[in-house]
Amino acid sequence: MPWKPDWSAFDHDASLDMFRDTAAEVSDDQVTGFVTFRVEARFTRTGGRLWWARWARGREWVEWIEAFWLDSRDAPYPEKAIMSDGTTGPDSAWLDDIRKGSYRLHLPPASAGLAEERVLMVHWLSGEELETAKHEWGWGDA
Repeated sequence: MPWKPDWSAFDHDASLDMFRDTAAEVSDDQVTGFVTFRVEARFTRTGGRLWWARWARGREWVEWIEAFWLDSRDAPYPEKAIMSDGTTGPDSAWLDDIRKGSYRLHLPPASAGLAEERVLMVHWLSGEELETAKHEWGWGDA
């Protein structure tokens, strides 16, 4: 049994192709942001001991980083951004919304203690815009 997973042993998920090494600008009249995406294979260790391991077949996940400005005059200053990151599986409702052109942004609780949800429009970046966003938000050398 190998200590590391076999990186060639995972199923390519064609439904995630639109998220491979790309970025989108998301906005409405008050909020502006960028989201960068990439697709990575993930493996789960199912057993083993110190010198060997058993691995489940890998599956692809979407990794993302987002940065938003509540006042578009502050963009693109990272110190004024709300930033987060994470991973999600291919069956995520969040990814389905993005495929349809909308992005649900959950803002931190306001002074009243209630979180706000906004639905933003998605504009996919390409060419020089895409390269700039990937470099600024950490995917440039990945």
